[in-house]
Amino acid sequence: MQSRILFTLLFALLVSGIYAQSNTGAIKGRVKDSTYKHVLSSATVAVYKAKNSALLQFRIPDNFGEFIIDKLPLNDTLQVQITHVGYKTFKKKFIIQPANNPLDFDWIYMHQLEEDEKDVVVTTYAPVRMNGDTLEFNPRAFKMDENATAEDLMRRLPGFVIWSDGDITFNGKKISALFVDGKPFLGGTDVTVATQNLPKDALDKVQVYQQRDEKNPLDSTLMANLKLKEDKKMGYFGKAGGGYGTKERYAADAMLTGFNKKLQVSATAAANNINKIARNVDELIRYSSYKGEGTNIDYQPDFNMAGLNKPVTGGIKFQYDFIPDVDYWKSNRLNADYFISHNDRLTDRNTTTRTLLKPDSILTRRSQSRNANTYTNQNFNSVYKKRDKNYDLGISARGSIRYNESSGSSTDEQERTGEGIVSNGQSQVQNKSLARSGIFAAEFTKGQDYFYTGRERQRIPTNFTIRYSLSISDEEGSGHNRSLYTFYKNPGANKEFDRVYERISSRDQTHHISASYPFLKELIFGRKRLGDINIRLGGNFIFNNNDHINDVLDLDTASRQYKQNSYLTNKRHGGFRDLSPELTFSKLYTKSLTNRYHKTFSASLSARKQYYTKFHEASQAAQNFRYYYDEFVPQASIQYTNHQYGSYEARYSLDFQTNINYPTLNQIAPLVDSSNLYYIPKGNTDIRPEHNRKLLLRYTIESRKSKNPAGFEVNTDYNQVKDKISDSSFYDDAGRRLVYNINVTGFENWHLGSSFRKAYSPNKNNTFELTAWYNIYRYISPQYINKLLNVSKTFNHQIDLQLGYTFKDIVALKAQQLISFYNSVQNEGAEKFKSNNEFTRLAGTLQFPKNLTWSTNITYNRSVSNNQPAVEYTIWNASLTYRFLQGNRGEVKLAALDLLRQNKSVINRIDGNVQVFGYENVLQQYFMLSLAYYPRKFGKK
Repeated sequence: MQSRILFTLLFALLVSGIYAQSNTGAIKGRVKDSTYKHVLSSATVAVYKAKNSALLQFRIPDNFGEFIIDKLPLNDTLQVQITHVGYKTFKKKFIIQPANNPLDFDWIYMHQLEEDEKDVVVTTYAPVRMNGDTLEFNPRAFKMDENATAEDLMRRLPGFVIWSDGDITFNGKKISALFVDGKPFLGGTDVTVATQNLPKDALDKVQVYQQRDEKNPLDSTLMANLKLKEDKKMGYFGKAGGGYGTKERYAADAMLTGFNKKLQVSATAAANNINKIARNVDELIRYSSYKGEGTNIDYQPDFNMAGLNKPVTGGIKFQYDFIPDVDYWKSNRLNADYFISHNDRLTDRNTTTRTLLKPDSILTRRSQSRNANTYTNQNFNSVYKKRDKNYDLGISARGSIRYNESSGSSTDEQERTGEGIVSNGQSQVQNKSLARSGIFAAEFTKGQDYFYTGRERQRIPTNFTIRYSLSISDEEGSGHNRSLYTFYKNPGANKEFDRVYERISSRDQTHHISASYPFLKELIFGRKRLGDINIRLGGNFIFNNNDHINDVLDLDTASRQYKQNSYLTNKRHGGFRDLSPELTFSKLYTKSLTNRYHKTFSASLSARKQYYTKFHEASQAAQNFRYYYDEFVPQASIQYTNHQYGSYEARYSLDFQTNINYPTLNQIAPLVDSSNLYYIPKGNTDIRPEHNRKLLLRYTIESRKSKNPAGFEVNTDYNQVKDKISDSSFYDDAGRRLVYNINVTGFENWHLGSSFRKAYSPNKNNTFELTAWYNIYRYISPQYINKLLNVSKTFNHQIDLQLGYTFKDIVALKAQQLISFYNSVQNEGAEKFKSNNEFTRLAGTLQFPKNLTWSTNITYNRSVSNNQPAVEYTIWNASLTYRFLQGNRGEVKLAALDLLRQNKSVINRIDGNVQVFGYENVLQQYFMLSLAYYPRKFGKK
């Protein structure tokens, strides 16, 4: 309750500023060519203060040459300046008084330059202009701090919003890709690498333009490009830092990135024992940015992560452009990256698992475990892409090596309603494994190219796309399991195991071929329109082979020697064949009015036939089988888009999807490892495939105005599964679970979700941001327990509300409320499992004075489960950062983590008739002092 009151007060504080309006004025007018009298919709209208030439506002006229500029000061001398390529600059001083607000300039006539004036150097900078279909912002027109980054500049540009989740929108539409000099920057997977490291003074232009999606002509993507100055097209930036704290906590990281017209390369590394784990090389680069963390807590110590971790990570990223100059129709690029991660983790866990057996009987298991895990993972990726006017070629190669070594011990005690403690178990496990995998893929697309044939000289399109991939993997492992089970009601069932998995080996190879030809109608019928229905022919063929070898030994209690387990020792060969031809019919309607609206309606129907064969040959006769399946898998889609230029864009879609889930080996004929007596799986050779049918409905509307963008989405889906593969579980008196796989009817689930986000800027210094998500999930899951049908009906509600506020580059505040409700009802209310998880988070940064940044974040957590007292704890972190040296290259930081020393890791989840609640060990309070240096240079000087 306290967290919600605190959140409500902060919400009121933030939104109260939205309605605070000052007395301001406005001007309006229309711009026209003085000679030919046509409107100039590509002109730039800017308003400055007359006394110091400070830029106040600017606009580009609409398609009728009209402009309105508001939020201008009253009773002050201002100057309007209008520029256009090929025209003389128009300037006029004015004063807006309450009596003439808004001030109307009526028609403003622009005069073309004379021939002898076209070579005159223009010393004033228009803040924005249209260059063909590209909107260009001039960074020189914006006075900012000398250390400002590209992100700082983009926050000042009208129409741009950089959201707290990292998305960038312009006039409400998401920027799909951000380039530097027309090329992806270090692969382009993370825009912040460019925006938070490149200085504003290195930029010549910030460009925004639409790019047609070649693979989906119904859509276009919005792109942004940071054009560098001619003398800034090479440079480097990076970070080297380290810190040491109480309780021997440490953290160190380093990154160096260099670039020129052809080559971009970055090397990075990090090591710590404070639960900061990067998943790839992009994250390591991102969190070493010159801009700093701000209110971003993604790569801060993860106090919710289970266990104590000591990660060591590193990597390198590479991009080489064989064609350094940008050409839309030509590109030739190689990207590659390598990432290595090593971690030592120690995890302690204590859980209580409650399983409903029948309305008056619950099986409760109390477990304690300790696990030590060491892993080293290496990943390599490379992509080569070449594009010419008539074709696209892509070749990629990926590989990984994963080494894992673990050891653990656990104890379990089971209790049954009305019977008391029925059993307990103890185990010690050791495992080692080395896994290697690689994927090679190639894709070739033939572009538009026609040739003539026959008397009618029909044009035959030769467009097509063909893809091929080869996946290879192998794994070698070993293990040792010692376990002891005691059954109090039947001592004769007590078991002790000492089992060695001497060899666990697997090999897997998959070939995947797919092809698509989008002009089947033209190929067969030539120029006949056939109602403008398009027909595409496509298909997939997947060919898989796999081999497994298991050598298992058991300790013979009489001789005290390990002897072969003839049941678990097994050699098997298997695989599957998946052939899926597909024929797609589609129709597109469009209606548009230039510069007013554009509407599209499309419908498609795909008829797919799937021929699936699964086979298996093993030394254990029970695993010899071959199955053939022949399924019809249709797909359908309807989409409608209504784009009202300068106002909004609405999208409606309705999709029908079907897919088949085929039984796995362990569902058909598993080999039961008897060393786990609590879980004994049983196969079913008569199991049938699952048939999933899903209906999806989505509605999205986004504003397309240059200020205060907003977006709303609501989506729902309904999924029904025929022949759902489910469990028929039998629990004996000792709590052992025998699981039979069966097909059941009645499984279904639906989901309703919505999201809303709004940005509001009452002036250029203040920005408010509101983002909200709501999702509700409903599952109906039938299964059998002790031969009785049990139907679990589960509701899951998720609410996520985020508020943000920024003032210039001085203040940034963020508040978040997340609530999750789980409610699972068994057999029409016979038993209910409930759990709630929520947190309230407040984060803020203050930069005052100029080079000193105060940061803090506080998170209140609450977890509730029936039959358990509520668990509440608060994590409060704070830091003080000082930047020094020329260009703010030096940094010293003092951080205090978990100041209240309350951190806990709570396990609280529900799955059908099973509820789990417990704790794990986590990171707790420490203090750290760190130093960092940010080397950076742009240009040759």
